[in-house]
Amino acid sequence: MKLPFQFIFSLLFLFVTHLTYAQQPLSPDILRQPIIEGHQAAGVSLGATEAKVVEKMGLPQHEWGMGQLHRTLVYANVVDDEGKMNLYINILIENNLVIGVEIMSVPLVGIGHIYKGKTRKGFRFGDPVEKVKALYGTPHKSSERGNSVLLWYKKEGIFFRYSGFIEEGVGKWPTSIVILRPGQSLPEHLREEGGPLREWD
Repeated sequence: MKLPFQFIFSLLFLFVTHLTYAQQPLSPDILRQPIIEGHQAAGVSLGATEAKVVEKMGLPQHEWGMGQLHRTLVYANVVDDEGKMNLYINILIENNLVIGVEIMSVPLVGIGHIYKGKTRKGFRFGDPVEKVKALYGTPHKSSERGNSVLLWYKKEGIFFRYSGFIEEGVGKWPTSIVILRPGQSLPEHLREEGGPLREWD
């Protein structure tokens, strides 16, 4: 499956980006927050105002779609003096309200994933795709093509993605979790990535 440029660009940031904007690690408190299906992640609740997000997390390091109806506030975790990333928290905004929270994580050598919060059902970064299916059952929509796995649990309000860029032994480990309103259609932020997401409802 051909991955969209924006998604590939975001993942490459996790490895090699040297940022020109404010470089600072995310608060340890944020990295411990639970991932609550259909409600919140990283301490940010769906339905919160953009102002509330900034009050809690500070100004974002980047913003996709600036000035548009559908925007993404990007918070990146810096892990060394060169500005290398290993975690993104993307806040999906529509009409100045949070409609989704995405956590994108890459494990650190010898440490693993630094985002320690887990979902209500017990999934955490570092668990394999098979555990997602064991905990959540059959997804509303799914796609497994080559090195990409997408699992959307619409009723629960959670979306899992394995990008194909990260290998940890044998198997596939989700590198992205998105929290959405239960029963909500996929937001335009995800649809614009193309592929099967464009057609999912």
